[in-house]
Amino acid sequence: MNIVIVSGGDLQGGGNLVGYRLHNEYKELGDKVLMVVPLKASKENSVIKLDFHNSNNWENWCQSIKINLKASKKRGAWKLAQLFDLISNPKRYYYNWAGRDYFASTSFRKLYKSLPWVPDVFHFNVMHGYGLNLHDLIWLSEKHKVFLTLHDGWTFSGHCAHSFECTKWKTGCGNCPDLTIPPAVNRDATHFNWKQKKEIFSKSKLYIATPCQWLMEKVNQSILRQGIVASKVIPNGIDTKVFSPRDKAALRRKYNFDSFDFILLFASNGIKKKRWKNFAMLNEVIEQVGKANTGKKALMIALGDNSPSMEFEHAKLIFLPYSTDPTYVAELFSMSDVYLHASNMDTFPNVVLEAISSGVPVIATAVGGIPEQIKGLAHKITDPAFNSFDLSEATGILMANNDARKMTEAVNYLLLNEEVKETLGKNARAYALKNHTQELQVSRYSDWYKEVLNNSNS
Repeated sequence: MNIVIVSGGDLQGGGNLVGYRLHNEYKELGDKVLMVVPLKASKENSVIKLDFHNSNNWENWCQSIKINLKASKKRGAWKLAQLFDLISNPKRYYYNWAGRDYFASTSFRKLYKSLPWVPDVFHFNVMHGYGLNLHDLIWLSEKHKVFLTLHDGWTFSGHCAHSFECTKWKTGCGNCPDLTIPPAVNRDATHFNWKQKKEIFSKSKLYIATPCQWLMEKVNQSILRQGIVASKVIPNGIDTKVFSPRDKAALRRKYNFDSFDFILLFASNGIKKKRWKNFAMLNEVIEQVGKANTGKKALMIALGDNSPSMEFEHAKLIFLPYSTDPTYVAELFSMSDVYLHASNMDTFPNVVLEAISSGVPVIATAVGGIPEQIKGLAHKITDPAFNSFDLSEATGILMANNDARKMTEAVNYLLLNEEVKETLGKNARAYALKNHTQELQVSRYSDWYKEVLNNSNS
């Protein structure tokens, strides 16, 4: 098959990584595949960099000057940069100022004309944040089979990636309760954006995939449903060879962590600042675990930040910078006893899959699609609303968001019960091998592509 994957980037962020890993797997299988991204970090020749924002030579020229001015330290350079941003494309500038989605770029259409071969499938992976012209879905889906994998709710909302308790995305948005939810906007044009998307989807023919049932249920209640030809829930896959159980003692010696009895890991790029992550909850858990005299010295590792270390009475917290090196990240997972994931909202986080694939039990908030990733342990200390599996099946422990007390109890329980922790880790690894390998994810998509193409040909 000839496949083009379109995403926001290749190595940046969970959703983009899903697309990049699919791209690599298709190459291994011998398919012709290209990945189109505005943010390219890899050195892959089959990943094509595209600037979705700039559509013509005038805009390109103005934007290049703007970038140079922003980098300059000369007085007045910043205001001059804003002027060049304005004159490069006044309509785009106005739309950004007004909080409207700007769907007028011709960059993708130009790239389409220069493709070296005719694609059978276009697979869009991350749709927002980079000026992608949603109008392209209309003409593209007339010519080709267009698949969309959704990782959040931006596609069918007036601006936000996750709406939390708000349900206005079902009826038209407008009077938005929180414009700061990413991707944040300056002014409330959410009803305009919602109507624009609704019209586009009504004229498109799309094949929609989500990694979890939680998000698919939202899709089926949204404006996207009018453009759906078919839909499937296809869970994300992980490289179970890279993320695999390893010698914990050897890894702890390698990183000079062998003086600690118990290691907790939690990870997110910019962990303190992300709206989706509940660092306040994590901070409270860290303090309580640090105060508890369990007879074991605990290390807590926060991957994705450069803050200074913190010492507690019975524990230490260290921050490690974000890394795109899969081997290094996999080793951090493998040497850990527990992965901690406190989120305000999450769809189907890759880090949870990386943990269970590494044979590490997960303690997490039961938000979004996370309960579809973890089998919660039924126990007297756990909340029965989220935990219903006995020790022979369970892979972790779930609790309500902001319930720091329950999360602390879960951490201390696994810290003091080595056999339970080991069993949960073995169950997690077995569950990942059965349900979340990259090979399984690729085969599910490939089979779906072939099914759609065969039905079309027949």
